[in-house]
Amino acid sequence: SGLLLAHRLLAAGASVSLLEGRADPRATSAFEGRAYALGLGLRGRAAIRTVDEALWRAVAVRGFASDRFTLHLGPKLKADLRTPGDSNAEPSILLYQSDLCAAMLDELLRRHGDDRLSVEFDASVTACDALHGAVSYTDADANCRAASADLVAGCDGVNSVVRRGIAAAASAFRSETTPLPGNLKVVRLDSMPAALNPDAVSVVPGVPVSAFVEPTR
Repeated sequence: SGLLLAHRLLAAGASVSLLEGRADPRATSAFEGRAYALGLGLRGRAAIRTVDEALWRAVAVRGFASDRFTLHLGPKLKADLRTPGDSNAEPSILLYQSDLCAAMLDELLRRHGDDRLSVEFDASVTACDALHGAVSYTDADANCRAASADLVAGCDGVNSVVRRGIAAAASAFRSETTPLPGNLKVVRLDSMPAALNPDAVSVVPGVPVSAFVEPTR
């Protein structure tokens, strides 16, 4: 969402500074074995295409196109929730978040790699006064830095420092965080299990463990 917003703002003539708490997604394997593939369907495609069709093509080519979704209810019982030809909808694109960000970042730098765009990685935001556009953060060398802007957008997830800053400054702002039950473990397989369609997203319910199996590029 931060990269998408940057594309829109830069295209409109604004200057943008991106502060990313993690490493450059194009140059790290830190999430190997941890990340699972995202499914970009109708809403994801529509959001990216608000920039243009070329950006969507740059993202889609890095993923795996699938228009099959199968629910496995037993060794010989399955239900196809989506199959090719069910509708005129495009296939979903399955790709890792790091690959999605890398594609959008490459396009951002190719189109707007000038003095109106700055990008910092390993930049951990520590405090934010969003009402006055002031941000404090620690850079990759552990130096304390400050930045200011007309608009601060907190695209920084469930533990958002920006959201906490807004909540602290604006009494009318309400924010609630609720932990989800259960645990998630990501397993990378060399190939799709033989019992599953290699082109399909498969759900295999079980007790106490269920599996959500996705093909990737």
